[in-house]
Amino acid sequence: MRLFLRPDGWLFLLLLWPAWSLAQEPARMAEPAWSGRTWQQLVATAEATYSIRIFYPDLPASQEAVIISERVPLAAFVQEWASSHGLSMAEDAQGWIYLTEGEPISSQIPLSIYAQEEISIRPDSQETEREPFIDSKGEFIPKVVTVGTAREGLGKRSFLLTGVVRDAGSRDPVPRASLTFPDLDRGVFTEDNGTFRITLPKGTHRLVVRDFGHDELRLSVEVLSGGDIELRINEREIELEEVTISSQRDNPIQNTAMGFERINPRAVREVPLVLGERDILKVATLLPGVQSVGEGSAGFNVRGAPADQNLFYLEHIPVYNTSHLFGFFSAFHSDALGGMSLYKSNIPAEYGGRLAAIFDIEAREASKDKLQIEGGISPVTGRLLIGTPIRKGKSSAMVGLRSTYSNWLLGVIPNQQFNQSKIYFGDASTLLSFALNDKNQLKLFGYFSLDDTRFGRNTYFRNQNLGASASWLHFFDDRNDMEITLVHSRLGLEVENDEIESEAYARRNALFHSELKAAATLRPSEMHRIRLGINSILYQNDRGEFLPFGQRSLIVPVELGKEQGLETGIFAEDELRITERIGVQAGIRYNVYSFLGPDEVYTYEPGKARLEENLVDTLRYGAFQPIRTSQGLDLRLSIRYALGLAWAVKASAARLHQYTFLLSNTIALAPTDTWKLSDANIDPMRGDQVSVGLFGNLAQGRYQVSAEAYYKDIENLVEYRDGANLLVNEVPEWDVLQGRLQAAGLELVVKKTTGRLQGWVNYTYSRAIARVDGGQPDLQVNFGLPYPANYDRPHAANLVLNYRFNRRVSLSANGVYATGKPITYPTSIFFLNQVRLVSFTTRNEYRVPDYLRFDVSVNIEGNLKAKKLAHGSWAFSIYNLTGRDNVYNVFFSSVSGRLQGYKVSIFAVPIFSATYNFKLGNYES
Repeated sequence: MRLFLRPDGWLFLLLLWPAWSLAQEPARMAEPAWSGRTWQQLVATAEATYSIRIFYPDLPASQEAVIISERVPLAAFVQEWASSHGLSMAEDAQGWIYLTEGEPISSQIPLSIYAQEEISIRPDSQETEREPFIDSKGEFIPKVVTVGTAREGLGKRSFLLTGVVRDAGSRDPVPRASLTFPDLDRGVFTEDNGTFRITLPKGTHRLVVRDFGHDELRLSVEVLSGGDIELRINEREIELEEVTISSQRDNPIQNTAMGFERINPRAVREVPLVLGERDILKVATLLPGVQSVGEGSAGFNVRGAPADQNLFYLEHIPVYNTSHLFGFFSAFHSDALGGMSLYKSNIPAEYGGRLAAIFDIEAREASKDKLQIEGGISPVTGRLLIGTPIRKGKSSAMVGLRSTYSNWLLGVIPNQQFNQSKIYFGDASTLLSFALNDKNQLKLFGYFSLDDTRFGRNTYFRNQNLGASASWLHFFDDRNDMEITLVHSRLGLEVENDEIESEAYARRNALFHSELKAAATLRPSEMHRIRLGINSILYQNDRGEFLPFGQRSLIVPVELGKEQGLETGIFAEDELRITERIGVQAGIRYNVYSFLGPDEVYTYEPGKARLEENLVDTLRYGAFQPIRTSQGLDLRLSIRYALGLAWAVKASAARLHQYTFLLSNTIALAPTDTWKLSDANIDPMRGDQVSVGLFGNLAQGRYQVSAEAYYKDIENLVEYRDGANLLVNEVPEWDVLQGRLQAAGLELVVKKTTGRLQGWVNYTYSRAIARVDGGQPDLQVNFGLPYPANYDRPHAANLVLNYRFNRRVSLSANGVYATGKPITYPTSIFFLNQVRLVSFTTRNEYRVPDYLRFDVSVNIEGNLKAKKLAHGSWAFSIYNLTGRDNVYNVFFSSVSGRLQGYKVSIFAVPIFSATYNFKLGNYES
């Protein structure tokens, strides 16, 4: 906090120093239990304990830990601390303490010093018209916020106060900000969406709002009855909002979770990206332990796991295809997002069905007070976001639209196949938010994305995501709540290929996901949080048809069939801060998965491979008849031990189960890949992961450092026989083999979170080794020997920097390095019975060349006039600045009886782009 004194205040203090010097109160003591806290935290504790105020100028030392070896008078302790830092101390008659640089100040009149913050009041609360003044008691009174009306409060003593804390500039909610009422010795933290609820007695109470990245806000709240309030806090000037990737709730020192990352959409605005398109998922690949499966490709490998072991939620909707244009762009409109949480280690117990990671993406909620319009134009897309109140202060609607006009790019490529191609993709999202009353909130969300692409005259792809969710949040009181969510989504795919007329085909399939979830959050105390609930998912997978396309096609029609399964989970999680140093988070989830009819199930000779020649019988099941039921217990445990306030060590362990997987034998996700349910002959996957880590702050919190090591062991990993044909496969178990995956790694991270220069650098060492050995040749891959998995990339490093010259101009740069992907090479050609055959190396014995890329961008804001209708900004970026010819893949062709290898690159030259962004209002809006 800062010390602001009016000139008349200095005069009073100097005249009345003698009376002040006699006003010591020995009952106020500094306790040894406070030892280890920073000076700022110690001040907050003393103020809350003794209902006093302590004022001091901003010092770097206020972030340092303080040691108290024995119980001493508070004033004496503060005097000693002040002297050691070159400050003078004075104390008034009420015990309020003032630290100043230079001579001490004196007065008999206590002065409450308040920074001038912006306060926004909802319609059911009001702000008094009077400006701060010195009243008859000699106390400096700030602006007073009045909540409710005296009529509504007749006959009642306490009321429920609800509200939201927002960033004053961006209007984004501030999660895990603390609200403290020193007079009542009570407080509460805001939730992930910035909301809070607390019961207060009637009367006027001092309120202090604090958050790591914002200035402190102090005000008085006059409670006449229950009501709603919106508070806006200013971002600290030393912070750069655009590169913040974690909130106060996600402070790695204070929280217990491991392997957790939080990405704020504002970070996306500064990061250079290909063709100028903002992409929150591409930013995720710059985080430790997360790697793209390939440039311009869909999918992510998280901690040495295949891409289908990740699950993406958008406002509770599972999104099974997360990319546009086969991976060049994500299927999410970043302007319409409120943030993304990535869980890659200690996945919360409420999430099931995935072994590697959960990407939980929140939609952006529109302001309930004013109209919002923003958008942008890049070389390939145009985007627009509209937010408007429906009923001011009570409800709002957000609509986000994005569409491409990229066909002009294909026309300038000197290649006939590209010239004849057509590309279209777009997406739309809508969020309706209703505050029904003090105890009930309702959100309705809809999402749609479409890819409609034709390559040359031969190949056509149409991919569609469609989803909707309804979420009802009910507050029992200020500590306990319940949320019920209903979700439905559909993934549809159509493929047509007539490159070879006799083999021309059409393929269609669809996956439906219907889910009901109920979860309750209980908070017995500020140190204790319990979450429990149940969810149930019905999968309906239409594997589709494989049909001839065109009159000359010789393809035999194949009906691939339909399947369905029901996955139900009951979960409970307990997060408890036992002491200031020790925190524990434990979760349990009981899963029941049933593969349901109607279906035909093959049985095979015991001990032999599941192949057609070993088939024994066929069993038939009716609609919704359980064919196979699997039960599994998921466990989560994480422990934190704080080494003071600046360092913490953590350890975690988890067991998870997965019941769906992707039929894909390529490194990158292909448009023709389809989802498959675990069935009577393909077992669910099970994974165990343990992690340990050290997390710390350096230089008074300006730097965050961490080192996290992990080991994971996955059983029943889905792999494929050599030469497996997954495009048209009536019986997947004939090509599927199951084995084991062992992955281990170390992630090192350094982040700079303050100053003009911000960013992070990380390094990841990881290995992923697979083995498939069923004891006989038909059940083996690579002769039963271990081999590097397709996603084994031992070394990866990322550098992300942003330098802000001033409020209008900033410069950003990325650096990305990764070991080349594993690959299997042909080594020779030989003849057997006059048939030419190719001999290959062992699986994944070689690697493509290493990947290295640098990007740079410059962001220029428009003028900073306060009164303007709209504000614009430009973003200029160069992707692959050095023009490095990074190898995406290697393929071979027979030329005159010799094998000739060819390297394939996606972006082999620098890609320049310019993007114009606009929004209603001024720079701060």
